[in-house]
Amino acid sequence: MQAIILAGGPAARLHPVDTPVPKPMLPLFDRPVLEHTINLLARYGITDIIAALSHQALDIARYFGDGRRFGVRIRYSVESEPLGTAGALRSVQQMITGTFLVVPADVITDVDLSAAAAAHRSSGASVTLITCEADDPSLHTCVALDENSNALKIAVKPTSDAVFGRIVSTGISIFEREILSLIPPFESRDIDRDILPRLLHNGEPVRGFRAPGYWCDAGHTLSYRNAHFDALSGRLNLDLPAAHVGGGVWLGQRVELHPQAELRGPAYIGAGTVVKRGAVIGERAVIGEDTLVEEGAQVSHSIVGSGCVIGKNTAVVGSLVGAGHCASDGEVISQRTMIERVEYGRVGPDSATIEAANLADQPSALRDAVGS
Repeated sequence: MQAIILAGGPAARLHPVDTPVPKPMLPLFDRPVLEHTINLLARYGITDIIAALSHQALDIARYFGDGRRFGVRIRYSVESEPLGTAGALRSVQQMITGTFLVVPADVITDVDLSAAAAAHRSSGASVTLITCEADDPSLHTCVALDENSNALKIAVKPTSDAVFGRIVSTGISIFEREILSLIPPFESRDIDRDILPRLLHNGEPVRGFRAPGYWCDAGHTLSYRNAHFDALSGRLNLDLPAAHVGGGVWLGQRVELHPQAELRGPAYIGAGTVVKRGAVIGERAVIGEDTLVEEGAQVSHSIVGSGCVIGKNTAVVGSLVGAGHCASDGEVISQRTMIERVEYGRVGPDSATIEAANLADQPSALRDAVGS
């Protein structure tokens, strides 16, 4: 099975703030959110990946390159103008050979893709939507299912008084290739708003499936922050780049802890980070790699990015602090989001290579990221 990763939407919105970091490239334990998704695909043997990008998301191609470093093959479709989620699928039709998986680039998940694929095959559905229950369905695409899990109705972000249940689409779905013929070429179309309602109207079999596992939308600050804590507690299964040393504490390589520093799990400290005398790393604290936590500083219920400096006697509580931030001595950072641009090591093609790949067939061109 192939996977299509959709990364053509707004690149920098982390509700309720704007950030200069594409959502799929936000760090999740010192790795981009999307890297965890690609690792998940590889774990289930899905190694043929096509990433549909906008120009705003070219950092993705620069970082992931052709995918060999992650045990997969990645090719890219770069949109010259927004095509919507369905239009992006139509633009890569010539590269899709059969049943394929669609994954939004900005979700955090460990769902059982084998179970979802098996359910799709056995049902004979044209589309299988991986679903879950949401506390606030009005933020998502609601799906009404009958007793046999057939989709009856779909509503995108309905108003509160129009919500008809708590079952929502995760945006992860399995499609048969024949569905692509319903999408007009070179036009902007949306899967949830345009294609799925048309399929239901035509009587095509669309099913919902609750795949075992965890899912959240990385586009909201609260869910993005809580995903870290859920991984520390075991609710989210991630391959963390650190070792569990007991008491819910995870330490990366080369961490320097002063004997008089205090750790209260669950907590995570990334590789190369230095925690000085009297500092307190409290519950639900995630500290990125190569960060300096000065004497007497306190961090709890917060995500602190890589390469930061947390000054002497500084307190960070309930906040997101992006990579490279320097907090002054004695500063109090409470319930704030401060995310600057994240610079990961470049392993992919340079911008000229990617731009050249977009000079061919419009509105998008599909090329190998490296060696185009």
